[in-house]
Amino acid sequence: MVFSTHHPVLASLLLALTPVQSQNFLGQCPEVQPLQHLNLTEYTRASWYVQEQQVNSYQNEEQLQCVVATYDAGRSSFWESPVFYDGQLLSVYNYYDGGRPTLDGEGKATGRLCASLPESSESSKLAVAPCFLPTFFGGKYWVIGVGAGAAGEYEWAIISGGPPTNQYADGCTTGTGYFDSGLWIFSRTPVLPEDKLAKAKELLVQLGYTLSLLKKVRQTDCSYEGAYIKPSA
Repeated sequence: MVFSTHHPVLASLLLALTPVQSQNFLGQCPEVQPLQHLNLTEYTRASWYVQEQQVNSYQNEEQLQCVVATYDAGRSSFWESPVFYDGQLLSVYNYYDGGRPTLDGEGKATGRLCASLPESSESSKLAVAPCFLPTFFGGKYWVIGVGAGAAGEYEWAIISGGPPTNQYADGCTTGTGYFDSGLWIFSRTPVLPEDKLAKAKELLVQLGYTLSLLKKVRQTDCSYEGAYIKPSA
């Protein structure tokens, strides 16, 4: 899940108490589960460039420019971890053109969020929130599919903000609010080749998702200035 790194803290606290509204839920959406046996070491090895995604309450269409998500395994310190949580944790750094940099003046990663694993056996089922908040404030972040090369390195990934519950004429998808929302197609390269993008979309259709809410993310003419990026090679 690509949360904005500068949404107001108060909004996060209040929205946790706000019910998520379904657009047209008829109880007929397919059951979708997170991917089994996700290799977190490989998943966090290099940065991800968002190719297409749904907009939501914390990421509007104007912000879909040069969007990058980078993950580090572990926590930087005890004081920068969710309270009352000692399980496995990923540090999350999100960037888009015009947003807050994820590198400080000394080149150190900053502005992190935390992704916790509520179930240690389900490495693809995470919850993302500001690091100082308890994990139950976290938004669902499910890796539901990956495409791998011949050497087993991940080339693309699909992330869903929990299961699809909103029904449309051609399938279901997640919400467009803060929680239980979001759908992303990631790539290890700034621009995913068309044939691989087509495979990711084909998988979404097979899982029962509609593609109608996906928006293209511009990844051309990007300097990524101030972004924390881990190269793929």
